[in-house]
Amino acid sequence: MNVMRESACEALPPFRRTPTCNTDQRSFKALMSRFLGATYQLAPFTRGYISLRLRASASGAASSCDGQPGGDTCGLSWLAGKYGDSPYGIAVGGVGEHLAAMEVFQNLLVGDAPLPKTMKTGGGGGGGNLTGGAGGIVDGENGAKALGAGTLAPVAALAGVVGVVSVLL
Repeated sequence: MNVMRESACEALPPFRRTPTCNTDQRSFKALMSRFLGATYQLAPFTRGYISLRLRASASGAASSCDGQPGGDTCGLSWLAGKYGDSPYGIAVGGVGEHLAAMEVFQNLLVGDAPLPKTMKTGGGGGGGNLTGGAGGIVDGENGAKALGAGTLAPVAALAGVVGVVSVLL
């Protein structure tokens, strides 16, 4: 199954285990979705692996967003197929569930988005690895340069991301 789940606290179907997700764990899928989107852009050789999982997770997230009130409350379990069977949701938390759903939906669009800006192409220099500062994105002709499969250092970092994804999925 290619749908994201928080393995530390989220039960597998048939959902017999009591939910144990804390406030932080409810937003981890949002962070994972965002990092998968960035990896998709900067490491094109990962696109098949990542897009398959983002699409499956987005479908599951959309199915979980049918709770009350209003039929648009999102649950955290994207495996249940509907909010009603999800033991996680706005009654217990809320922000993390909605953030996770919005991030996975947003990252379905990453293939159409321009590469991030770098220092040479108008990006800010306020720190952080994705702002173009030291150790940040490599400058290319029209913005960031996507990394090829032969680039060793980013591949080592990507291996860590893929390892985390494997544990989550």
